[in-house]
Amino acid sequence: PSGAVPMLLSDPTPTEPAKNSRINTPKFTSAIIDRNQTRAQLMAHFCETRCHLEMAFLEHSEREGLKALGMKRPDLVFVYLNFATTSPAEFIREISAAAPNAKLILFIEGCREYLVHLVSASFYNGLLCVGEATLDELGRIIENIVQQGIRFVSPTIMNCLNGLRADADSFPRLLRKTQMSVLICIS
Repeated sequence: PSGAVPMLLSDPTPTEPAKNSRINTPKFTSAIIDRNQTRAQLMAHFCETRCHLEMAFLEHSEREGLKALGMKRPDLVFVYLNFATTSPAEFIREISAAAPNAKLILFIEGCREYLVHLVSASFYNGLLCVGEATLDELGRIIENIVQQGIRFVSPTIMNCLNGLRADADSFPRLLRKTQMSVLICIS
């Protein structure tokens, strides 16, 4: 019929988003701090191409990352907590001090109870286990954090936290804060 606009076969239907479509985020600058250079570069590429995030910097050492945070002040910071020289909780406090308005998405390797306990008491907008989310899921998580301010905790970490709260013999219930502080100093 005349006046009808043909729909291309490659166009997604209005109810289903296109596979691998770009994530709809406002103009945000982001930064990555991860000692794993390959993973950091892949994450930077994902953020730029799929999430429309402008990369402010990518650092592979915690000290250089903190220095860059103070100078560049990105809107969103991805941090892989795989550094051995600083306590994760202390490193998160330093990040928050260097970029107080930045949204913070933390990644941890594995779901170790003590690390989850330390990190869970810190400020963050997202807390995920490395490799737990697909790229599409990660894109939606980023979009929800950026646009709606939602705080996200991955299912694996949430199960670990719930287990720590429910278990009468878990270390947070058995140890006093001073005893946990000693353990932190020793480790």
